[in-house]
Amino acid sequence: MLFFIEGRYLGDHVQEVGPLIYEYSIRMLLLRTLVIIIVVIVKLMLSAIKNTWRILPMIRMNILVVDDDPEIRDVLHIYLRNEGYLVVEAEDGVQALEILQHEKIHLIILDVMMPNLDGINACLRIREESDIPIIMLSAKEEPLDKITGLSTGADDYVTKPFNPLELIARVKAQLRRQQFITSSDISDSSEIVIDDLIINKNQHTITVHGQRYL
Repeated sequence: MLFFIEGRYLGDHVQEVGPLIYEYSIRMLLLRTLVIIIVVIVKLMLSAIKNTWRILPMIRMNILVVDDDPEIRDVLHIYLRNEGYLVVEAEDGVQALEILQHEKIHLIILDVMMPNLDGINACLRIREESDIPIIMLSAKEEPLDKITGLSTGADDYVTKPFNPLELIARVKAQLRRQQFITSSDISDSSEIVIDDLIINKNQHTITVHGQRYL
């Protein structure tokens, strides 16, 4: 009614506001489309990351074998290499720590009784900085020895003499567990934060500089 009562005056303003409303609608539509595209891209990236972790053992897994007995290292090297793993060797705990400084290692097979730095102290040092799966090897088979090894941070404890095939099965089990934990951490995160950009996967929203967009 007011449009007809006030006549041309309001009519002029309506004519001026109309294009602005249209432009605003177009901008909001483009923004919503952009948000949807970003959310879809993020989901595809997360899916690709999870799939990468599933096939990672087939691509390359670095196993560090730490033992002062060269024969044991040779046997493990052969069995691990036959399973497609890349094997790095160390003679004692000191060499193992040096290798960890510049090599990407996915699992450690660690002997307990070694010169310079034994497996127990090496494991304690490693656990100060990393949660790499560690399988301890030892000729000590008393329950207290096993408890000590596991208490220092080892994930598994195998006594010598050992069956190489059983040890390989334990290696695979530890790597599967580690991959599952990593992929679960990725998939369980509902928000991705990049500086001032927050993407919520569950709510399908994007927040930029505190401004939330649906």
